[in-house]
Amino acid sequence: VAGTANALVAGWGNLGGGVTQVIMGSVLFPLFKWMYGEVDNSNDIDMSHKDRAWRTVCIVPGIVSIIMAYAIIKHSDDSPKGNYRHRK
Repeated sequence: VAGTANALVAGWGNLGGGVTQVIMGSVLFPLFKWMYGEVDNSNDIDMSHKDRAWRTVCIVPGIVSIIMAYAIIKHSDDSPKGNYRHRK
């Protein structure tokens, strides 16, 4: 039973990482590429619009993770029996 539960949880974790990669590559990258413009006026020093779009896309999961971490800390219990400071 424990092995099945561990395999199931690991599978959901892998699925989340895969979905993140699909969303970043299929949805966010074309959106940010369009936002930065299709014209590539890149020099040797400046980044092209594709590079800038991809770097911006890679920041999005980090920002979402920080927001979710704050929401979990703010609104969840410390243990199944409640918050530690309210327990006696």
